[in-house]
Amino acid sequence: AEGAAAQDWRPTDDPLRSSLYTCHLPPSAALAAWVIPPLGLTRPIAEALAARDTANTQWQRDLSVSHNKIGNVLVAQGDGPGALAAYRKSLAIAEALAARDTANTEWQTDVVVSCFKLGTLEHGQSVEVRHGHLLRGREILLRLKSAGRLMASQNWIKWFDEELAKLVGDQ
Repeated sequence: AEGAAAQDWRPTDDPLRSSLYTCHLPPSAALAAWVIPPLGLTRPIAEALAARDTANTQWQRDLSVSHNKIGNVLVAQGDGPGALAAYRKSLAIAEALAARDTANTEWQTDVVVSCFKLGTLEHGQSVEVRHGHLLRGREILLRLKSAGRLMASQNWIKWFDEELAKLVGDQ
């Protein structure tokens, strides 16, 4: 297969992305050709569909996950501003979904993942803003854990604690 179909999808070792996949694109790959695996759609088509049917929560979630993956690629390519924009788009969609149904653990953990990505991205954010993202993600995890809604594979509290400790050391 060629082009977007030849993208290499594999699980990542990062525990915060254990249920997600990271796309390993060659540096020359065009992000406009991004394909969302569950839908088999290019990002612009997925964005158009999600905008057309905001009630379709699966399309909204797929788009949010896609923005996170795009952010991952942009980080790997050294594009901090682009990654920051992608992660912010992902967070906005994840927040909207989580607000629709606070009992949906998957959507709550999507917010957590976005908070982690923003909290660990050094580009274009103050330490205080990054600290706020990490605290927010950690608080959501603690709430889910105390309610018995957090699977063992989602117990990422220690990784948030480690990142928070790094930020305190940076100040």
